[in-house]
Amino acid sequence: MAEITNISEFTGVLDATIAELDALVGSEPDYPVWRILQQQLHALRDWSKNNATQDPNKRNAITIGLIAARELEPAKNAWMQDLIDHLHALNYFWRYWPSGPPAIAARSWNGFRQIAVAVLILVALAAGSLVAFRVARTEEGPAITLGKSVLIPGATATLTSALEPYTISLNHRPETERYLIQLRLTDPGHHQPDRLVDIAKHMQVNDLRFDVRLLGDDGSRLWFYVGRVGAWDYRHDRLVDADDLRRANPTLATFKPKDNRGDPLISPAVTRIDQTARDIWSGESRLYQFNGRLEVTTPDYAGTYAIDPETLRAELK
Repeated sequence: MAEITNISEFTGVLDATIAELDALVGSEPDYPVWRILQQQLHALRDWSKNNATQDPNKRNAITIGLIAARELEPAKNAWMQDLIDHLHALNYFWRYWPSGPPAIAARSWNGFRQIAVAVLILVALAAGSLVAFRVARTEEGPAITLGKSVLIPGATATLTSALEPYTISLNHRPETERYLIQLRLTDPGHHQPDRLVDIAKHMQVNDLRFDVRLLGDDGSRLWFYVGRVGAWDYRHDRLVDADDLRRANPTLATFKPKDNRGDPLISPAVTRIDQTARDIWSGESRLYQFNGRLEVTTPDYAGTYAIDPETLRAELK
């Protein structure tokens, strides 16, 4: 494909590539490369719209061209080659924003791609020769917004994820990558810098698929679901986790599965009476709702409890 020569072309190619990656993530959610590319492309769109183009850290954080060379090449078909070309073109133009690539960019993208692969190999070999002195590691990836923001007293709260640094290796496997989940607190008047609160570390990419989100503010705590239920107590600046809820509710813990052998609507071939007991505080995302207070439904769906904001005690509704 021809190189991108102006911001208008950049925006058009970026929007089309984001739409393609969003579709790929939807159809192949277990393939981590699609998720990583999707996160970087969305960050690229946000930064290009918010005048972050002069920040060298953000320039260097975009590695979609390197990922394409490392994980997708050689292309097995025409549509994959087209995607790879788009990723290289976007990466190259971003490096030279806002003036666009220099005159040498008229060279074909195939040539640049070959150069990129050669540079990647040389860098990897050089990194290997320095192992005796230090272990080369990547920098933390760009922060990607997860779900909707929630207003709390004095701040707008947003969950973000970022790829954690990892050791550079020719044998690097994307499935070993881990993510940091943070709560970003933004001053509505922008008089104070953003504050980041660590929520979870070393999350696998598959963990981010299961409805990571903010639940709501009960006046004392901001509740969230990140693998399990938890909260940030903004009055005392501390995290609340499942262990705190268990201590506040010692009689409300695990639930045995219901014996459904006598249910006429369930085939005897699929009755399940041998399941292990399930913990109410480490259940699936669908068990938790928010209606002014955190509400949790028991795993057997026999009852729903509301959590008192002051005591964390669960009250049957």
